[in-house]
Amino acid sequence: MSGPGWQQPQPHQQPHNPQQPQQPYPPQQPYPPQQPYQQQQPYQQPPFQQQPGPGWGQPPGPPGRGWPPGAPKPKSKVPKILLIIALVLVVLAGGGLATWRIIYSSTDGGVEATGRQAIKECAVSQPVLDAAKTSVNTGSGTSEGTHTCGYATLKGSDGATQATLTVHIRQLDPRVVATDPRAFEDNVSEYRSGYKAKDGPRIGDRAAYLWAEQNNRTYLVLAVLKGNTLVRIAYYGYTKGFTGDSPVPADVVEPRLSEVAKDLEPRLPRA
Repeated sequence: MSGPGWQQPQPHQQPHNPQQPQQPYPPQQPYPPQQPYQQQQPYQQPPFQQQPGPGWGQPPGPPGRGWPPGAPKPKSKVPKILLIIALVLVVLAGGGLATWRIIYSSTDGGVEATGRQAIKECAVSQPVLDAAKTSVNTGSGTSEGTHTCGYATLKGSDGATQATLTVHIRQLDPRVVATDPRAFEDNVSEYRSGYKAKDGPRIGDRAAYLWAEQNNRTYLVLAVLKGNTLVRIAYYGYTKGFTGDSPVPADVVEPRLSEVAKDLEPRLPRA
């Protein structure tokens, strides 16, 4: 038993004996220096080379065959040849078009003489037709009460100009003419087609010019109302040219149509 003042020795400790001197601990040897880690190289598998079997080896080419390494290949001449061919075709096409336009523009306009005679109701005297450059009768007849005579330019009589002249004569309803102030306009189709209109020559009871240009063509109509008789003289013409067709000036055509109307007026019935 331990009495008061005694200290209980701690486990795993030797009790201190004052009669025995305490031996010092021997000096500790230092650790050897640690070598640095060396990075391990990854494992590389040697490339696999397949040995060609019998008969599969690459035969050596004949000496001098193929282009040496680095030597430029010659450029193909095919694009240049195609370009030359295309240019030749363009020149030929342009020359052919120009030749055709020269022939077209230098050829006389008009038609050959037919020897036909127009019906008397709408016949125009030959001197007036010659002055109007529409000397050839192309046909005439009567349909549904309307007399029609067609004329055209005689070939070679007006250069490269080609024209037609058509005369229509018919009777209107006397009651409509007497009661409807627009009977004249309503029976001339050009008024409804957007033609430009102006007063015509002093022929009959009323006369008007109606004019339009479309696609380099001249359309000019002289309409005359005398009593119940309506006369419609329609001109269509153009002049051929190298760069394109051109319309015949209206101021050239107007006096021609006026002379045609004057030639017809004495034979027009009032009723």
